Amino acid sequence: MSECKVAFQEVEMRMDELMDKLSIKLEDMSSYPAEDMFRIVVKEIEVENLKLLTSIFNKNELQAVSEQMSPAVSKFMLWWDENLCFGNVDISALIARKEQMLILNSVTDVLTDDDATRHRI
Repeated sequence: MSECKVAFQEVEMRMDELMDKLSIKLEDMSSYPAEDMFRIVVKEIEVENLKLLTSIFNKNELQAVSEQMSPAVSKFMLWWDENLCFGNVDISALIARKEQMLILNSVTDVLTDDDATRHRI
C-alpha cells in the first residue's frame, strides 16, 4: 500500500496549504462548511491520487489503510465519505475532466514540439 502513502502525502500537503491560506489549525476546520473545504482540496489533487483514493472507498479498504493516515488525512477522508452520502462533488466527473486535460496538454505539447522542429529546419 505504498501508493496510498503518496496519495496521503498529497492530501496532507493540500490540507496544509488550505489551513495556511485560512490561517487556521486542523481543529478550527469544523468552523467552515465541510462541503466547501472538501471541494477546494479535492480539486487540487492529482488525478492518479484521486483514482487511488476512490479505489480505497470502492474496495472498502478505508479501515485497512486508516493507520497510515495523519489527522488531516483522516479529516479529508471523513469529508470524502460524507460526499459519497450526499453527492456534493461528482468525483468520477472530476477525474474524467482532469484526465481530459492531461490528454489535451500532452497533445498540445506534441504539436508545439512538432511546430518548433519544423521552424528549425
